[in-house]
Amino acid sequence: MMRAISLTPATSQRSSTDLLSHETIISVRFCEVDSYQIVWHGNYVNYLEVGRETFGKKFGISYQDLLDRGIRAPIIHVDIDYRRSLKYGDRFRVLTEYVEKPQAKVCFRYTITSLDGKTVYCKGNTEQVLQDDSTGRIIPSLPDWHEAWLEQAKKMA
Repeated sequence: MMRAISLTPATSQRSSTDLLSHETIISVRFCEVDSYQIVWHGNYVNYLEVGRETFGKKFGISYQDLLDRGIRAPIIHVDIDYRRSLKYGDRFRVLTEYVEKPQAKVCFRYTITSLDGKTVYCKGNTEQVLQDDSTGRIIPSLPDWHEAWLEQAKKMA
């Protein structure tokens, strides 16, 4: 199991756009490196997932929180811009930022860096649609509870 440590970012580390964000520290495991002795590119998607899950648990929008509200949020888009390679044993930071959208989507922006923030390994984005859990139909507008959730989450940041 991948081990993640959640951190609450210091005010000085908040995004310049003051987005709702969360930082997670992860260590590269041996099973994540390839024959070139660097992290296999597909594992970065897993690192984004860990960042998204720890964000969700902190701010009350985890997958379970959504399911409890009768909503699924499948990924419909992932993009990653690789900059540098991680290696076995590296410890790194995943900054996960919630991107507000008027559509019924959950969007995140990610930056994976060294712990000191001096090396950027990659940047990425994910987009999720909201679906009714019982019918699988896409929900065309943000749920009624979304605005109250966002206001509460910003107070927690």
